[in-house]
Amino acid sequence: NQRKVLFDLGLGAWVSDRVPYERRGRVIGLTETSWALGLLLGVTSMGLIASATSWRLAYAFGAVAVIALGSLVAARVPDDPAGHQHARRTRERAPLPRIVAVVAAGIFCLMAASQVLFVTFGSWLIDDFGFTASTLAIITFGLGFGELLASLSSSRLADRWGKQVAGAFGAALMVPSGLLLALTNDRLLIALPMLVVAIAAFEFGIVCIIPLGTMVVPGAPALGMSVMFACGTLGRALASIPATRLYVRYGITWPGVLCAVFASGAIVAMWRVHVWERRQRPAVAEQ
Repeated sequence: NQRKVLFDLGLGAWVSDRVPYERRGRVIGLTETSWALGLLLGVTSMGLIASATSWRLAYAFGAVAVIALGSLVAARVPDDPAGHQHARRTRERAPLPRIVAVVAAGIFCLMAASQVLFVTFGSWLIDDFGFTASTLAIITFGLGFGELLASLSSSRLADRWGKQVAGAFGAALMVPSGLLLALTNDRLLIALPMLVVAIAAFEFGIVCIIPLGTMVVPGAPALGMSVMFACGTLGRALASIPATRLYVRYGITWPGVLCAVFASGAIVAMWRVHVWERRQRPAVAEQ
């Protein structure tokens, strides 16, 4: 997981050096389809291999795939000996410290909202409905397909709507889906689609918000993204503890409610960023 964070930071900084902020949502959205495809194909394949053989062979398959694809990327991406060619940043004014904190809080809440479901839905499906490794792999395939659609949608809409507006929209979809999951957790035909919607909405929201991290420290997108990833990782870590404890005592009902609560916090944060950006537009136009 730590190596993936390093890769994400490097990729985000590489894109930021080459793509202006106004078009960065589209490009980052397209690169994030790799995450959805990894869930769609990679994790599903590992689940099927684990069910047919053992988890050791499944992890070995994953390791070989990572080495092979990493080597392919290293061979195809050209060297950049001339140094970074920073993209023109017409709107990347230095945000106020409190706005940076609000962006960080929004990512914290959105990551936490997803984590309370990620750490509990597998146990819920196994405990309440008797799912096996094979059936969980099928569900993972469905989640991956939903995330792929969400990533493609974010690449089309993030720049058009505004990163913070699109991120708030994704968080807003998580609120009713999390609550419906909590209320209908004993009815699989209703609760399972709500789970898929919540996870897909998270993917849409987080992919739209990621470009905000590239502008919180003008001229240093990797530093800004590292702050955002740190806050998101903290949100995941802190949310995992109450989510799992509540699941053990009450089932997935309260994790679903927590998902809605954290997502509401992300909506508030993104709205504050939206208000700040609207106030900055006249100052940018005067330059």
